[in-house]
Amino acid sequence: MNIVVGDDNLKLIDEKYTVLPLDSFRYNQTVKTAYAVLENIPIQEMNQIDYYKRLHVDLIKFYGEKRWDDCLFLLDALTGRWNKEIDTFYTSLQSRVIELKDKNLDDTWSPLLASKVKLD
Repeated sequence: MNIVVGDDNLKLIDEKYTVLPLDSFRYNQTVKTAYAVLENIPIQEMNQIDYYKRLHVDLIKFYGEKRWDDCLFLLDALTGRWNKEIDTFYTSLQSRVIELKDKNLDDTWSPLLASKVKLD
């Protein structure tokens, strides 16, 4: 798995590889998204790529909507897919969801991560 940040050349990459959105973050007043670029999809999952991509996109959407139970359900369904290349992300997200689930988050909460890395 490789990770790319931003939408530059994403369409070109998506033509050859499976590309999945990961976390988004604010950097220099703009929102950037990190994407997983997956190369080694198991042959037995090839006919289900679109289905699992849709589940993954829903997972990211539900996270932003604070739909914690839906996130946990999808995390359970997605962990182990994609040749396990993205399981560390799923484990990290699951930990965040479990922690956030018990908090009473107000409307100021944002799913954007704080940027701690210089990208230029």
